[in-house]
Amino acid sequence: MSIRCCIEVGREYAPKAKYALRMLLLPLGIDPVWVADSELREGDLYYGPQDLSLGKGVLSLSFSQQAEAYFAAGTPYRSGDSCMRTWDGESWPVLFAGEEPGSDDLVASTFFWLSGWQEHVVPFRD
Repeated sequence: MSIRCCIEVGREYAPKAKYALRMLLLPLGIDPVWVADSELREGDLYYGPQDLSLGKGVLSLSFSQQAEAYFAAGTPYRSGDSCMRTWDGESWPVLFAGEEPGSDDLVASTFFWLSGWQEHVVPFRD
């Protein structure tokens, strides 16, 4: 089974976003098929700036420009920057939280956790 996905982010961040989205879909048995925004239709996924006018029924995932800038800078994450969100009675850490409910960048948070990014950018070793 596959789903059409459009990712509109910077060139350096795009592979990270694609990896994270692929890993989010993998347990569902869904393979992403990468398409341009002009090819999106009902039931497709979009990840990028929210100022784009998407077609009816396209699922738009929240995108944080701050998250993209964070990965470009290559600096360690400060633990005080995260917040906790509750889903179905369980608390989960969200690293790139949005101001409004439902605006958290789950793709960026997924990339951080699955890639071991913190170990990559911390200069000292234990």
